[in-house]
Amino acid sequence: DDDDDDDDDNRQQHLLRLLNSLLHNANGLGASTLKDVRRRCKEGKESIERYSPAHFSGAFDDDDDDDEAVASRLAPKLVKLQHAKDFVWEELHTGDWKDAEDKWREGEGLVIFAYCRMCVRYTRARVKSDEVGAKYVERVLKRVIKELDVGTLLAGDVGGGKTLAKVAEEVSERLKEVRKMMDANVGEGDKRVLNWRFECEDVENASEEDVEDDGKKRKREASEEEEEEEEEEHQHHRLDLDLDSLSVLVDALRDAKVAVVAASGGNM
Repeated sequence: DDDDDDDDDNRQQHLLRLLNSLLHNANGLGASTLKDVRRRCKEGKESIERYSPAHFSGAFDDDDDDDEAVASRLAPKLVKLQHAKDFVWEELHTGDWKDAEDKWREGEGLVIFAYCRMCVRYTRARVKSDEVGAKYVERVLKRVIKELDVGTLLAGDVGGGKTLAKVAEEVSERLKEVRKMMDANVGEGDKRVLNWRFECEDVENASEEDVEDDGKKRKREASEEEEEEEEEEHQHHRLDLDLDSLSVLVDALRDAKVAVVAASGGNM
């Protein structure tokens, strides 16, 4: 059991190193790159915040860039960035594509980078609290790559598409490492079973009871793996529900404020 705990700790630390390498890498989703993108896409940032100051103001600030930040503190900003991402998408797809204003291409480049960075920060916080494992990280990185690929096309050169493309390459490398780690873990499990089978002094003279015990061991390990997979799927579903709830709350607060302003004749 102690060995299993050590293996779990090693896997957790490996995942944290992978995620940190993305968040502290100038070619990845580093804070310094976010500042560069924010400066380059200044008009896009201002256009988004001007549309709804109460909703989007501060969405692209990284003043809470803390390696120790817990997931619950990061979730509201993740929801805010999701809304900003949806808003820019609608602006880019209003009217003819070729007539889209540069400010919205800038907005796309900024919001995609900020959103992907926050997704990785949120995931790192959950890994650190031992809520999720490699499979969850794999799903998040796949989603981040997809967002970056789409953002590269929509932002173009004006919105820093080349930067997004480079970041996608960095994330892809980390995804490969996560998958290698997952494959290695499977291999170690098979190896443990094989080692047990050959612990008998004379394998050829192994009893039916030995074979039966071996079969039970295999089934038990397979069952434990299935339970771990189901738990991670449940956690992923719970994340979606949490984000949906936060999103509904943000919308409700915004609508309530609009109603109050309207009732007061706009004097607020």
